[in-house]
Amino acid sequence: MDSSGSSQAKPISDDVGIKSAPTYTYQIICYYYIYDSWATAKSTATEPIDYIYARSKTYGSTGGLMDTAEDSATNASYAGAVADNTSGNVTGDFAYGHHVFKFTGYVDMVRETYDEW
Repeated sequence: MDSSGSSQAKPISDDVGIKSAPTYTYQIICYYYIYDSWATAKSTATEPIDYIYARSKTYGSTGGLMDTAEDSATNASYAGAVADNTSGNVTGDFAYGHHVFKFTGYVDMVRETYDEW
């Protein structure tokens, strides 16, 4: 699983009346700075869409959930969520991002991302 990606929205049908398709980007990035560490999940669209969502989940090296955060918006082009890493030692820790995009006339898109410290 990748830490980021990009996809163009797929129309539900081949109707000529469908406007140009937006492009969706999604990512999870694990950050470490001195004694602070966190993971940021971002979902973006090239234009405002009906619904956009991002969730970040951080896990310790043994797989235990440390933190989760989520953000959603309607008629927007951005959602972002920051989850803390509370382990104190990031070796082997990892994070998952969950991203949802919904836009009238297009197939709903759900993507997962992964990163580690």
